[in-house]
Parts: sequence; structure tokens; C-alpha cells
Amino acid sequence: MAENITLRSFGLNIIPQERKEYVGKKVGKAIEGLWQPVLEYLEKNDDVFSGDILKEIEKTNIQILNLGMEMRKGVEKHSLDTNG
Repeated sequence: MAENITLRSFGLNIIPQERKEYVGKKVGKAIEGLWQPVLEYLEKNDDVFSGDILKEIEKTNIQILNLGMEMRKGVEKHSLDTNG
């Protein structure tokens, strides 16, 4: 006989189904709003988190090296004046 009795909180059995769905949607949107910036950050910085950061560092180092070599091409070498 006790198997047929379902125990529910008093507050839950008086809330209409439409209200439960509305609250569920609102809570879902609120949680999504909290996580969306985190997911965008992870997507934007995927190279860092996927292990491809070493490749990115190497590309940056090559760019710096090439820039330095191009800048040195225009600089004349100075010599010491020993006659003076």
C-alpha cells in the first residue's frame, strides 16, 4: 500500500507545467550566457590548447629573424677611425 504513494515537495506540485518550462528555458539561457564567453575564448585560442603553440612560436621566431635580417641590410657597418 505504501508503494502507491509518491512523495513530492509541496511547492513542486502547485507550479503549472508552463511555468516549469518557462523557468527551465530562462535558467538554460542564463547558464548559456555564462559559458558562451568561455567557449568563444577556447575557440579563439584553439592553437594554445590543442598543442600547436610550439608551431606558432616557431612561426613568430622566423618572422622576427626575417625582420631583423631585413633591417640589418640597410645599416652600414661603421669602422674605427685609427688615423685621428
